[in-house]
Amino acid sequence: MKGLSIKLATLADAELVSSLFEENGNPHNWNATRWKHYYFDYPEGSAVSFIALLDNEVVGHYGLQKIIIKDDNAYLGLHAYVKSTMRGIVVISKLLNVVDNYCKDNAIDYLIGFANKKFTTIKTALFKWNCILWLSFEERTNYLLSDLTSKRFRLEASDDWLKWRFNIIDNYYKSKYSNLNFPQLLKITKDYNGEKIQCWHPSGNLLCEDKNKFTQPFSVKVFNEKLLDSGILEPDNWAVEMADSDTFIYNRIQ
Repeated sequence: MKGLSIKLATLADAELVSSLFEENGNPHNWNATRWKHYYFDYPEGSAVSFIALLDNEVVGHYGLQKIIIKDDNAYLGLHAYVKSTMRGIVVISKLLNVVDNYCKDNAIDYLIGFANKKFTTIKTALFKWNCILWLSFEERTNYLLSDLTSKRFRLEASDDWLKWRFNIIDNYYKSKYSNLNFPQLLKITKDYNGEKIQCWHPSGNLLCEDKNKFTQPFSVKVFNEKLLDSGILEPDNWAVEMADSDTFIYNRIQ
């Protein structure tokens, strides 16, 4: 596409980037402050925002955030978005090619992502991602920290990250969700035993989509192939919590 270019966004691009996310009625309540929160207030290391520009308008976006998984150089891919009138393969292809080059240049071991089913299919077919498991929404009354720490691949949370994500340091993070009459448990820092909660738990990691209920695809793109020997593509080696995805908004329950 003539004139289409990709660059790393700066603070000066905040309003332009936000205007992309705010199209079609802004269903996810985006604004420049929220974008800055993800990419300039992030406490865990590097966070970068790639934007696609055409005629001085932002028409596409893809973001990366450093995540802590042991000593791996790992990143979360998030906020993939293309202007609704320009959907197709051209813009996202150019964005993801630049992202891949950035990962290789910066010795990034792998990316993880929580894309929807449609984009997961595209990433798997065209961009060499691996959809390694489907996360099911479990109902439990207990959740042991060892259920997470026993896994080779688990997103760790520093106090700085917890303050950034939840604005508070706590033992577990229960959140009100309007479609449930009991809480969601987004993250724990110690064993949980109490009222019924909905959560992602390793026991609910599925090898394929369950057609009878909603499940969330979870994908990995590996750049450091040495990690294949560590079982990075094996579902049983992963522990994923709801708060690891930015999808879940924290509505604190006292």
